[in-house]
Amino acid sequence: VPKSLINAPEFNTTRELMNRFSISHIIDFGEKAFKGVKIETISFTINTALKPNRTTVYSYINNSVRQVDQDYITDPTYPYWLLYRDSIFDGVASMMKLGIFKAYRDRVITKSVTKSHGAIRVLKSRNIGNNEIINIPEYDSYVDDANAYDVSKYMDCTHCVLLPHLTYNPLACFLPKGCIADGSVAILTLIDTNETVTKDDLSFYASEKFSKFYAIARNLGSRSLNIDNNSVFFFGKLIHTIS
Repeated sequence: VPKSLINAPEFNTTRELMNRFSISHIIDFGEKAFKGVKIETISFTINTALKPNRTTVYSYINNSVRQVDQDYITDPTYPYWLLYRDSIFDGVASMMKLGIFKAYRDRVITKSVTKSHGAIRVLKSRNIGNNEIINIPEYDSYVDDANAYDVSKYMDCTHCVLLPHLTYNPLACFLPKGCIADGSVAILTLIDTNETVTKDDLSFYASEKFSKFYAIARNLGSRSLNIDNNSVFFFGKLIHTIS
């Protein structure tokens, strides 16, 4: 099946059903199942006569085989299954408060509606730096009127966090006034409006430690790396100093 089955929101109910039984084997083929086909796939062996116990996970991504408790990699603490979960992941998770954001992505603004100058800045993935906006000549985009787009509801919401899609090395910053973002950037808002995040929290996302944690959180995937309302769970705030 497509590897998205283990993480995508549309398969939440499917995973709950599968996890009632013994998942004895999982094979993560990555993109190696079908020659010349750039689709990530995965396979499962499920015994509906047995309850969850131990699972053997084979990976073509890092050429590994390991046996783990099924409830460790399908732990409902997290929004989806984590095939590569380990002590490194657990160490970072224990020092963060996770699940504090929801994610928004614009699906309307395209290159055809933007221009090189205008009244409203349209931020794109390469403009997002570590607690800063990066200006890039001949890349920066604008529109004259943001009110035509749904994303305008976030304009001047300077507490919103911007994160680029499609990367294991996410850089984050707060949304500046007078700007919006296109679909290459996820706009994160706090679920609890009484919660706060700081620039230190955002700086941590740029660290090597978080990058390793986030790669595990995304199951070492190579394709489905957009930030949705499942994967946004793994961006949180620090509750302990991480050395």
